[in-house]
Amino acid sequence: KAEAMMKHLALNGGNFIRVFLIGRTSMNPGISGDPAYDINDERYYYEGLYKPYMENVTDFLRLAQKYGIYVMLALGDGEVPSNAYYLALQGGQALGRNGMYFTENGINARKIYASNVAKYLKNYASDCINAVLSVELQNEFCVYGEQAPFNMTSGNWTSADGKKYDMSNPDAREEAYKNGVTYYINTVTAAIKEILPDMLVNEGTFTRNIVGNNDAYGIPASSSGDARYPATLDTYLSTDIDFIDLHIYFAAVKGNTVLSSFTDDLTYMNFYKKTTQNLLKKKCILMGEFGPDMRNFPTY
Repeated sequence: KAEAMMKHLALNGGNFIRVFLIGRTSMNPGISGDPAYDINDERYYYEGLYKPYMENVTDFLRLAQKYGIYVMLALGDGEVPSNAYYLALQGGQALGRNGMYFTENGINARKIYASNVAKYLKNYASDCINAVLSVELQNEFCVYGEQAPFNMTSGNWTSADGKKYDMSNPDAREEAYKNGVTYYINTVTAAIKEILPDMLVNEGTFTRNIVGNNDAYGIPASSSGDARYPATLDTYLSTDIDFIDLHIYFAAVKGNTVLSSFTDDLTYMNFYKKTTQNLLKKKCILMGEFGPDMRNFPTY
């Protein structure tokens, strides 16, 4: 089925596919592997990556290369494989999304996961690595307002890079968010490029507008709606990634047109900001997803 899809895509002028490296449940263990197997058994695992799954990834890349198609490999959605190897790196307890971005254990787990994927590609997929357009750090990055440290409304918080922030001060909270995002993204990006210096690395994101969080300065500790806060484009572009994968959806707000929704998507992600426009002279935005919010189209 994969080859038939690629052949059809190539015949119709397509040259790009975006896929996830994933496996987060017992029903779909994927890259995490089978809990019945010993994580240290090299017949089944390579640095905590399930070998049969990674062999399928390699086969997929060889097919893509055969048909002249480039593949973006997304490292899941902010998690690491759900097995003992990566659980130990998290400190013995599975971390939430913010825990992955803002704690030493979480950043280290994500860094090692990214590094291990890069090592596998280098060691076992060298013949088809040119089919990889980029490694995407995750599908859609976002900070959660109801999770630590942003659920704190008082006191000081010390970040993974050793800096302290007064969580009662909106300016300090904003600085904590920007510096934390930058430190996390740069750390994981460096881990990939240490193994594959020429590999493009990107980050995926949706917009603040689609989740109704246009006024997100300081990442509010509580929210009456969606608690997800993606970083703004200038923050992403100021990191060491090579480009952004932006996901645009028509926001379900009364009176919106496609144009007004799209304009708000860009405005509240700081697209029109002078800093962002200057950064875009060196880095680009790829729109990896787009579509309508089905609440606006009840008869579809």
